[in-house]
Amino acid sequence: MNKALRALALIICCLFFLSIVPKLHSMQKFWSDEPSTRSVERYDSLTGFDITKYIQSIKINDVSHFIEGNIKAYVTAENNLTEMKYELMGGTLAVTQVLVNDSVSAFTHTNGIISIPVSFSTGQQFTTTVYYSGV
Repeated sequence: MNKALRALALIICCLFFLSIVPKLHSMQKFWSDEPSTRSVERYDSLTGFDITKYIQSIKINDVSHFIEGNIKAYVTAENNLTEMKYELMGGTLAVTQVLVNDSVSAFTHTNGIISIPVSFSTGQQFTTTVYYSGV
């Protein structure tokens, strides 16, 4: 009986696979072999800073869907900076703390935009860490 169930399950899987292959084949590719003609603009360079590395730590509760984490950015000022802005995706996420060079910093968080006052000259390297949580 067990062999018969396995054989039946295998046949069902094969039939399912064969039924979706034509649909997948007819879909438009999401990649192209042709080189892109679009110019790529980095968002961070448009705002006077270059993020060279991110380190992200995140905890997710699968039951409640609660997220808690932080993201550390390694940054180089491309211009003299008095403020940095990050966009936090997810309308219900709250920012609990911001660090600049591992020291607590003031910040505002309005409509998903985190504004951090800074004072860095062109070429200076520094870090920012944003702690967030929510559903």
